[in-house]
Amino acid sequence: MPYKSGEELVFVNTSNEKVDTIFIKKIERYIPDGPMVYFNETIAAIDKNDRQIVRVSAGYGKYSESYLSIKGLDGRHSLKEISEKPVIEFETQNLSFDDVVIIEAKNKQSDTNKVIKVHWSKSKGIVQYVDVENGTWQILNQQSSERN
Repeated sequence: MPYKSGEELVFVNTSNEKVDTIFIKKIERYIPDGPMVYFNETIAAIDKNDRQIVRVSAGYGKYSESYLSIKGLDGRHSLKEISEKPVIEFETQNLSFDDVVIIEAKNKQSDTNKVIKVHWSKSKGIVQYVDVENGTWQILNQQSSERN
């Protein structure tokens, strides 16, 4: 997972220039009990009512492939599948990336999918996503915060 505790991810909507910020307070790493041993790292953004609005998980299981899961983007995407996607160069208003792959929802007609496409930098994480309700959001900056 390319994120660290204390980082701020600032996204801007490309159509209306609204800004949204995610503060990463902590990264959870856990190994659950039971016969299906798997390892997982998760970051989540929680709203004031304690509801998850964004979640990114990565992990692998005893009987499953390594995966990346982004809430709203149609479940898990295997790292093998992601590694086979073409790598592109991608630019936002302020940043350039040379290690981006595009991950698309497998079922764009689903009522549960809010995100239909994510531009994922292998070194920095999400750099752009398309939300069916709010349009396209691009990373404006990613920096460490002194709020730990």
